Amino acid sequence: MNIFIPIQFIFLVTAVAINSILALVVFINDRRSVTNIIFVILSLITSAWLVIMRLSVDPQFISNSLLWIRLSVFLAVPQSIAFFLLAHTFPHEKLVLKVRTFMGLLFIGLAVMALTLSSYVFRDVEILNNSPHPIVGPGVIPFGLFVTFFSLAAIYIFFRKLKEAPDDERRRLWYVMLGILLMLGLIIATILIPVAVFGINNFVILAPVYVLVFLGATAYAIVRYRLFNVKVIVTEALIVTIWVFLLSKAFSPGSLQERALDVLIFVAVLSFGILLIKSVRREVEQREKLQKLSEELEDLSHFKTQLLSLASHQMKAPLAAIKGFASILIDGLYGRVSGKVKDTLVKIKQSSDDLVALIDNLLDLRRVEEGKMEYNFEKIKINDLVRGVFGGLAPLAKAKKLEFTFEPCKECEINADSQKLKQVVQNIIDNAIKYTPKGFVKVEINLTGEEVVVSVKDSGYGISKDLAPHLFEEYIRDEKIKQLVRGTGLGLFIAKKMIEAQNGGIWFESDGDGKGSTFYISLKRV
Repeated sequence: MNIFIPIQFIFLVTAVAINSILALVVFINDRRSVTNIIFVILSLITSAWLVIMRLSVDPQFISNSLLWIRLSVFLAVPQSIAFFLLAHTFPHEKLVLKVRTFMGLLFIGLAVMALTLSSYVFRDVEILNNSPHPIVGPGVIPFGLFVTFFSLAAIYIFFRKLKEAPDDERRRLWYVMLGILLMLGLIIATILIPVAVFGINNFVILAPVYVLVFLGATAYAIVRYRLFNVKVIVTEALIVTIWVFLLSKAFSPGSLQERALDVLIFVAVLSFGILLIKSVRREVEQREKLQKLSEELEDLSHFKTQLLSLASHQMKAPLAAIKGFASILIDGLYGRVSGKVKDTLVKIKQSSDDLVALIDNLLDLRRVEEGKMEYNFEKIKINDLVRGVFGGLAPLAKAKKLEFTFEPCKECEINADSQKLKQVVQNIIDNAIKYTPKGFVKVEINLTGEEVVVSVKDSGYGISKDLAPHLFEEYIRDEKIKQLVRGTGLGLFIAKKMIEAQNGGIWFESDGDGKGSTFYISLKRV
């Protein structure tokens, strides 16, 4: 018995402390929210109810046990009303109950509260084995019906909201409702019915444990799903609760050595708790800053994407017109033009082609970043696809007097998007021609096990060791040669994304500046 009494005391102090601190936390966080205010009222009433319930069965206060018992059922009435209002209002910031209904509820509640203080609910107390046992009266029936009705109504409302709520809100409601179900179920089954019907109060001392069940579920919802939007204060509340628990244990009955040890533990946890609170404050502040920056970057990225999309679509039409008219003039459909004018028109057409290619790259970039690039997979004869690209780019290689060769492999098929793969192969071969001022560009297809590997080898500028790790990133170009060769730095980034989306790989080899490079594209055979 000497061991059990301190445990009761510790449970009581812990439940009251957590309940009160949680109420303070919620109130400080938002004093205008009706949901928060109802929760605070409920927490304070529950704390007072726990203390009075303990006094009602404590042998030291047995002379006033009838008063404490009546006060305990007196507080049970507003407690059930607060549960109902919390269920009905949560998670709104304003009361959603009609004013007339609310006033009627208060009126009936006040009448039942007045009834509990009279002899109609508990007429007297019988002392058996130094323990008070209440003698119930006829008024216990309306009291029991009132408390049970509004408790069950609160549970029903929570169930209904749980079913209709979005996923994130449903998770928060589930833990709160589970705590309420367990607490109210245990209180009604082991305290209300035994005391009101049979005058048995053996389980009254377990009331703090039942409340701790509800508080535990609510605290988990707060920490895990940011219930009531509580952040750093929750950590402070939990640390303070631990301090209160240890301090109450230090003052509970026991030997001098046990108390001294409890005090030392309290001092150690006090120091650790202060450091932990400071650490959590810094971490949360940094996280909030990072989250804010992340949201700003996401907004900027979304704006950039919209701007690129709008600008690209608006520019393609006039560029197509410029390109078309330049081609008509070059072909002499409006009459013969001089050599100088024709050269100028060719440059206009080439610039238009470059701008169209840039716009296409920007549109592809937007689709890749948003994950909206669509792929139509089909069986493709890889030799035919690469041969077609090779033939289309042969005039560019010939104009630069490059040795331009193609070596196909044994006929085989792959499963890929022909348009996307053609775009990648064209980009790689075109880059090889652009970045090779003299020498050769060799295109080969080889079979390696179950994979088809397309390689494009050149004797061009090569790739420096500093540039190599970043070559497939956005807007990356060699600073030393970007004045010699025009480009956007997007082609390889998009090519890598397209090949990877087709379950393939893309990489390169280069011995450094001026030593050429070889690019590889691998895809699985079918």
